[in-house]
Amino acid sequence: MKIRGFRIECGEIENTLRCHAHIQDAVVGVVGEDDNKQLVAWLVGFPITTSQSDEPLELAKDELRAYLRTSLPEWMLPSRFVLVEDLPLTPSGKVDRKALSASEITLKDVKTDVVLPETDLERTLADIWCELLTRKDIGIHENFFEAGGNSMSIVRLQSKLREQIDIEVAVAKLFANPTIYTQARYLTGSQHKRTTRSRAGERRTRQELMKKQQQARQQRRSSRQTDIKC
Repeated sequence: MKIRGFRIECGEIENTLRCHAHIQDAVVGVVGEDDNKQLVAWLVGFPITTSQSDEPLELAKDELRAYLRTSLPEWMLPSRFVLVEDLPLTPSGKVDRKALSASEITLKDVKTDVVLPETDLERTLADIWCELLTRKDIGIHENFFEAGGNSMSIVRLQSKLREQIDIEVAVAKLFANPTIYTQARYLTGSQHKRTTRSRAGERRTRQELMKKQQQARQQRRSSRQTDIKC
């Protein structure tokens, strides 16, 4: 299946989730239509306790995303996680995905401090994001689509980047880098490549000009030698 133009391997995501120490089983699927499609993971978790207390701890969405990010590309990270006691089954023994789609979202974000932009480029991106998403501030590790963005707003982001910082970025690259942090790193890297290519082009131009000047000098010397002989 595809979301926002990227092929999603649900089985690979499920296998990665099952390797987590606190997840017993997992099913991944897509909910929503068209631009509102979201990747959702339904999880059956092992009991989680601390050494100081027998009280169960709640799995946190941002912790799971950080865990998945070590093995999977950004576009294959679920934007929603659902914690269920058991995976519902059909009479034939297969997972009942229709029943899963009706489940309530139970996993929450850990309340962490927002990491604010530090570089000029990150601050520019943050300003554009806040304008598009109607936010007062935003952290550099927040996901564009989880923060309220969609396919239409990512196209507007592309246009804003072109207008404000004179950089042309493919929409696919913005989809693949959905945080301010990853977008800034990509843009910095692509700008370096463009600068390197530009400098290489300038060197080639200078070399070609020097070659033409050398050929012209040789032609003038040959012409003078011919005149002397005559």
